Amino acid sequence: MSRFNRTDSTGFSLIELLVVMSIVTLLMSLVGPLVLNQVEKTRVRVEVLELNSWLAGLPKQAIMLGSPLSLSFNGKQVAVKTGTQILSEKSFSYLFFKPADITYSRKGLTPNVSLDYQVGNKNYSLQLGHIEK
Repeated sequence: MSRFNRTDSTGFSLIELLVVMSIVTLLMSLVGPLVLNQVEKTRVRVEVLELNSWLAGLPKQAIMLGSPLSLSFNGKQVAVKTGTQILSEKSFSYLFFKPADITYSRKGLTPNVSLDYQVGNKNYSLQLGHIEK
C-alpha cells in the first residue's frame, strides 16, 4: 500500500485551498471599494453634522459675549472673530467653502443667508440665520 493513496485523509488539498483563496480574493476585490466609498461618505456626513452643531452654538456665544460675531469662510478654514480678535478657528478635511463672511448680531441673529460649500465635485448649500427686524 502506497502512502499517497490513503482513503482516510484529513485536511484539504492544495488545489482546494487555492480555489477558496481565489474566490475570497475575488469577493474582496468587488466588495472592498464599496466599503471604502461608504466610509468616505460617512466621514463627510460627520463633518456636515459637526458644522451644523458648531454653527448652532454661535448665536448663544454672540449673546453671551454681547458683541457681534463674524464668520469668515475660505477654502477648508472657518474663523470666528469679534472685531479683529479671532475667537476660534476650525478646519475641515472634506468640506470646501467658497469665500464668504457672515455676521451674527449681539442678539444672536443673522439675516437669512446661504452658505455654499463643495464636497468633491458636488456643490451644496446650507441655509443659515433668522430674519432680523
